[in-house]
Amino acid sequence: TILFVGSVQMCIRDRCKRQYYETFTGLTEDLEQCLLFLRALAVVAPSRSVALRSKPESPVYVWTDASFSMQALPQSKLGFVLCIDGAWQGATMEVSQQTLQLFQPRDQNILCCEALAMPVLTWWWADRLRGRDLIVWIDNQAVCSSLIKGSSKQDDLGFLAACTHLSLARLRCNFWIEWIDSASNPADGLSRDGLADEWTRAQGWSLCSIPEPPWASLRGHAFSLLHQWHWG
Repeated sequence: TILFVGSVQMCIRDRCKRQYYETFTGLTEDLEQCLLFLRALAVVAPSRSVALRSKPESPVYVWTDASFSMQALPQSKLGFVLCIDGAWQGATMEVSQQTLQLFQPRDQNILCCEALAMPVLTWWWADRLRGRDLIVWIDNQAVCSSLIKGSSKQDDLGFLAACTHLSLARLRCNFWIEWIDSASNPADGLSRDGLADEWTRAQGWSLCSIPEPPWASLRGHAFSLLHQWHWG
């Protein structure tokens, strides 16, 4: 499936290096990480049947967004808008300093914050997403591209993209990602002002503030596995 192919993209670079360019025959750290990832894939994303006919349920529609600012310490907030079977919900989440410090140091780290929204989505709404078709709108083209491919040349963004594919494969979700301009993204206000955003409050949606998942203690969640093996 597309999910499976996307999930193994992060391993292709190291396997190609060994096959075509390297003369060393031992197990390198990069290849060890590749094998650990493939083992995780076999555990969390077993083989499955994919229906060629459309499902009776309508897709789950999702919009995500993130804000990032560098003050004394980096600050980031995520915003989510979901439409599940006609019911609309908005949510916001503060990204912890512990998680922000896992990312590569950059002057502007919005890419990883935007990508982080997808693993958060698959944890918080796992029961509602399981077995469903999912359409996601994101207002960052680089993040859209990485999430579609399941990989990136930037290690931290690549692992978040791979985690997204692993998590959705485990939930047996088919998904489609589209770019949306920021002005049209309904999750924009939630990622900036949280539940205080006036436009969001006026929509009549169910609104909530969610805590960050306790990544390191979530046994079996793809982000937890990647956190342990690569960022340990």
